Amino acid sequence: MIAGIADTHTALWYLFNDARLSLAAGDFIDRAAAAGKQIAISSISLAEIVYLVEKNRLPANA
Repeated sequence: MIAGIADTHTALWYLFNDARLSLAAGDFIDRAAAAGKQIAISSISLAEIVYLVEKNRLPANA
């Protein structure tokens, strides 16, 4: 079951343990994962990540 949908910044900040992610957002994702739920991201977020990698604004491992 999907617990929520993360925007591009939220997903990246969570995955890279970035301090800009709010405590509430991080806790929500952690609780969802502990409960076996999923956090989805939209297809446009994937496209944005590819664009940012291609423009060298994100590391290739993003």
